[in-house]
Amino acid sequence: MSVGEHLKDGHLKYVELEPLSRQAAEEALHLADEAGTVRLLLRLANTEGDWEWTQNLCLAYTASPLPEIRRAAVQALGDVARVHGQLDVVKVKAALQSLWQHPELRGTIEDALGDIAVYLPERPAEG
Repeated sequence: MSVGEHLKDGHLKYVELEPLSRQAAEEALHLADEAGTVRLLLRLANTEGDWEWTQNLCLAYTASPLPEIRRAAVQALGDVARVHGQLDVVKVKAALQSLWQHPELRGTIEDALGDIAVYLPERPAEG
């Protein structure tokens, strides 16, 4: 899996994302600066096999005081829906709704909700 990384000159460089062990990911997150945390959240959303662990990690980071980390956490939630086809939709939608108060996140929230709608369409109730 590869993602685009913005360079200072405005160009986009694609970098390959290799999976990390959970222990390595937790250690890296503990030591990471803002940019490192952003990269790790996106990396985990796209490579970690345990969607629920990744979802809960991203939900925790939506409470970060740093806007770029909140934005990455929201984007990563959409990525989890896209990559895994699984998500606790009720929990995630509630978290995204609570973040709507941050205007700088609204576009990313809309993108994540779009991913959820496409990759986890609501199924009609049986009965």
